[in-house]
Amino acid sequence: MAGQKEKRKLAAVMFADICGYTAIMQEDEDRAKVVRKKFKSAIDELVKEYNGEIIQYMGDGALIIFSSGLEAVDCAIEIQHILTKEPMVPLRIGLHIGDVVIDEVSIYGDSVNISSRIESLSVPGGILISGKLFDEIKNHKHIKTKSLGEFGFKNVKNKIEVFAIINEGVKEPKINELEGKLNKPENIAGKSTVFIKTSLDEDSDNIELLKYADEYLRKYTYEDTNKAFRLYKEAVSENPGSAKANAGLSLCYLYSGMNHYFTRNECYKSAGHYALKSLDINRKTVLPNIAMAMVSLFSNNNTETSFKYFSECFKISNESKLVNLYYTYYLLTVQKPDEALQSLIILENNQEALSLLFSTYLILGKFEKADDIISRINKSGDGFAAKVKLYKAILLLAKGKYSLAMKILDEYNSNLNDKEITTGYQCYAINKVYGIEHAKKNFKENLTAYPNHTQRAIAYNVFNDIDNANKCLDMALQNKEPARIFAHINPFLKGLL
Repeated sequence: MAGQKEKRKLAAVMFADICGYTAIMQEDEDRAKVVRKKFKSAIDELVKEYNGEIIQYMGDGALIIFSSGLEAVDCAIEIQHILTKEPMVPLRIGLHIGDVVIDEVSIYGDSVNISSRIESLSVPGGILISGKLFDEIKNHKHIKTKSLGEFGFKNVKNKIEVFAIINEGVKEPKINELEGKLNKPENIAGKSTVFIKTSLDEDSDNIELLKYADEYLRKYTYEDTNKAFRLYKEAVSENPGSAKANAGLSLCYLYSGMNHYFTRNECYKSAGHYALKSLDINRKTVLPNIAMAMVSLFSNNNTETSFKYFSECFKISNESKLVNLYYTYYLLTVQKPDEALQSLIILENNQEALSLLFSTYLILGKFEKADDIISRINKSGDGFAAKVKLYKAILLLAKGKYSLAMKILDEYNSNLNDKEITTGYQCYAINKVYGIEHAKKNFKENLTAYPNHTQRAIAYNVFNDIDNANKCLDMALQNKEPARIFAHINPFLKGLL
């Protein structure tokens, strides 16, 4: 792998996943935040205690490795002991041991794929391990196990015997509860055959997997981006030579960086890695060129290179709605909102297109149209209630209805840990209603250790402190905040740049 320093090692690999997290989020956002916070706190504390290494958080899941199989299983048991207590976190865990390849981006290898497959078979509160890992821990009497039989996992050559950990406090799965990415399962000799539901048909391939990944990515929410993330990673694991899977994974990393779901610089680095890889595989299809155009725009702040790759996209398919969707980002960046509008109105009403359409109407001062877009986003559901609130507040600010905007921003902020996400908008509204001294006081009270430099620029612009506003925009550029590339058309940053 060019440019990447690789090393191979023996490791126990753990996949952990919160079951039904998207449904929890849609039903009760407050509960979802509690669940995720407890999950991350337990993982952070216990993985360190048992000498493991967290490779990656994936929103509602985690990928972890250990140098000791025993420590991996002990850690899993302790995690479930904590997470099965109120407030409960419905976590399933799968473990395997074997060789892995580690580079600067992630870890790879059959062992990673197998542990992922075993995790998919598990149940909330349960821990499943491979026969190979069982051999490592079977002489440790404090760990109680039960064989569930042999399973033929999809894209795994040989059948694998799977064991359930049945210690007190860990859920023992019933056979009819098991679902996973399987071929037809077969139990060990001397035991009756068991029929188990599978989440993917035996003959299905990457086409079906990528179809679902694409659908999740288009929904543009935190939860759906992470579902797409997992499916694209699975597709790359199953077929490393798939240009579409690598390009899709690049866009997942890019979205995660843009929305600060994970560390932005690491996300952009990985996005670039997979975009280049997809181009090396096949540069004559649309998606690899889209991925490289978006990486050039958001990670490298290079509009010329971005335009070059978008031009290639239009040569390949000048009627592609997907190309038009992503090309809108470029058009807004180079201050062409009228062209962006023409590109957007031909698109279907997916969430990403509607979000961009709202921003474009706002920039053009077409407030009634922007209001209509908010209604359409609200009707579509898909976990967008919080974003609708923010959009309403921004539109009210643009219309000059400052008191009502301030009220909605307060409601929106009550569910946020990071108050800096809206600090500029808050200052804008407070200044209009109560005056600049109140705005400055609010600004100081909401500063955090994790600055949103674009929002701070808006606040300093409200205070007429142009030097600090421009310094913040420079910091936003260095930190690759996505809002920075649209700063010149942001109605709340007029007079800067």
